Amino acid sequence: MDIETKDDWVSTYSGQQFWLMNPDPALVNIRDIAHALSQICRFNGHTKRFLSVAQHCINVVGYMEQKGCSSEACLYGLLHDAAEAYICDLPRPIKRLMPEYNIAEKKILNTIFTALGLKYPNKTIEGEVAEADNAMLYFETLHYMQKNLAESLEQFKWEPQDTDILLREGTRLCPSEVEELYISYYIVLKRECRNV
Repeated sequence: MDIETKDDWVSTYSGQQFWLMNPDPALVNIRDIAHALSQICRFNGHTKRFLSVAQHCINVVGYMEQKGCSSEACLYGLLHDAAEAYICDLPRPIKRLMPEYNIAEKKILNTIFTALGLKYPNKTIEGEVAEADNAMLYFETLHYMQKNLAESLEQFKWEPQDTDILLREGTRLCPSEVEELYISYYIVLKRECRNV
């Protein structure tokens, strides 16, 4: 597979041609990201009820806020899966087998973060985001998947002190509501970062 091909693009919600291996920061649109992520289901769709990647990212922010992470770190947490708006979500076991996907993901993430005025990668924040992502893997497996699957993720075990900060199993928001919530989080966190 020639991963350097520059003639493959996807059409976005806003009607842009987003070139996957030659992404243009000028074409990055937070609405495209929020809209697509709000409609992509986590766990390859094998959930008891719909759980979007956007909702997962909001959950990651909830975890990070509860842990006292900075607004900048929380913004990185919100955007950590943003490339999936253009190349879709793949389960972790598949990602490990697809180096081309990982190359594309990093290239697109770099473009997204550059377009939004953020440094990528940010080594000081990566650990905080990875911890939150793993905690949400356990939490979401426990609440959205068959209960026995969470046992294999015990090393990431975490339950929130304040259940209101996370969109739990019983919270039924449609994709358009999650899309708007994602954008609201982005606006607030971006503003807080500028004010620091």
